[in-house]
Amino acid sequence: MSSLTFSSGGIHPPTEKELAPSDSYSALPLPETLTIPMPPHVGAPAKITVNKTAALEAGDVVGEPGGFVSAFIHTPVAGTVKTIDRIVMGAMMADAVTLTPDKEASIWELDRDPEPLDLDSIDPKEIAEKVKAAGIVGMGGATFPTHVKLSPPPDTQMDTVIINGAECEPYLTADDTLMRHHARIVVEGCRAAMHALGANKGYIGIEDNKPDGYKNVRDAADAYANIDVVELKAQYPQGSEKQLIEACTDRRVAPGQLPFTVGTLVQNVATVASIYEALVYDRPLARRLVTVSGRAIRKPGNVLAPVGASVWDLIQHCGGMTDEMAAVILGGPMMGRTTTDLLAPITKGTSGILLLTADEIPLLAEDPCLRCGSCVTACPMDLVPCQMEKLVAHGHIEEAVDALDCVECGCCGYICPSNRRLVHRFRLAKWEIMRQRRREQQKQKTG
Repeated sequence: MSSLTFSSGGIHPPTEKELAPSDSYSALPLPETLTIPMPPHVGAPAKITVNKTAALEAGDVVGEPGGFVSAFIHTPVAGTVKTIDRIVMGAMMADAVTLTPDKEASIWELDRDPEPLDLDSIDPKEIAEKVKAAGIVGMGGATFPTHVKLSPPPDTQMDTVIINGAECEPYLTADDTLMRHHARIVVEGCRAAMHALGANKGYIGIEDNKPDGYKNVRDAADAYANIDVVELKAQYPQGSEKQLIEACTDRRVAPGQLPFTVGTLVQNVATVASIYEALVYDRPLARRLVTVSGRAIRKPGNVLAPVGASVWDLIQHCGGMTDEMAAVILGGPMMGRTTTDLLAPITKGTSGILLLTADEIPLLAEDPCLRCGSCVTACPMDLVPCQMEKLVAHGHIEEAVDALDCVECGCCGYICPSNRRLVHRFRLAKWEIMRQRRREQQKQKTG
């Protein structure tokens, strides 16, 4: 049977996954300090709950949700609060707790032989509650609080759960590493998500360039007739929610709508593994696998690291950088963000740290749009990026509402022969459109 995929657009960038093979991973030795920021998720920032000099045990809460769409923050190891301060996180400031780990502290290992869940003994509502208490968020990069996704509107019928094992971003192999070495945790986590929603069908989608991960997950899922392990074509952005839903189920999510409108939940493989750990061990999400890769890192690999370790800690663990280093990207090269702050802490959503050479990330000058249509052909959302950019450039942002359906995958910019910075402009357009809408809503409220 041929591999499944979505119907519109997509590109095939070099995968570069051989740089950081998924056949093994290492644990990061605990740094002298861990800096745990309060907004490592979509939604309201968490509020710090500890004081300076407080003694903490592994898993203690250091931040509580600042709203419904927010998440608890925990310490990954035992230690003492060193400072409470504000730090720079990308383009924003954030409260943060800096912890000095105990000398004998260690991070939790990943279970290699998990027990099957006895779902008959677990109340479905209890799963969402435990997920919330564990501070679990989407670990594929989106960092949306998982308990919110497990609590759809009351009148919504959820019948399908899809687990995203596509890992379509170039360079990244952390999810493949998890699937190769801990496939049963992924499958049991899928079962837990299905039980929480009352879904009767599960899919685990894995790209066909991950044969070992696919085989191990398929073998682990053999015992469950309601879970299909689906082989997907290696095509970017195969792991995007709407594209994954179409590839696995042939359902299409309408523009402006969310997956629950077609009865579907999508979660990353690492996220559902964390759900299993929360249910079985009461462990919060406070550490994760991170791919450290690129041709400017001496020893690329996958690292099990605590939240709060710095980018520099992981770089040093992987042998340090070479003189050819031109850029550091947090995440993948398509949707990740560049950083110059190597002391920045990793968060729950840090899937990768890429150290790239100038050959890997050429900085090409923008040329005028050729109106060639390549961006239209590549867009997986059936948008017209060149027209959207023209509207934004001429100040007609209110007419560029299609930008709200842009998933910021970067296909259009990658394929553009004129090197237009399309996604950058669409992000600005989305921000401005939403700002104008909030302003109009506020006017209506105040009369």
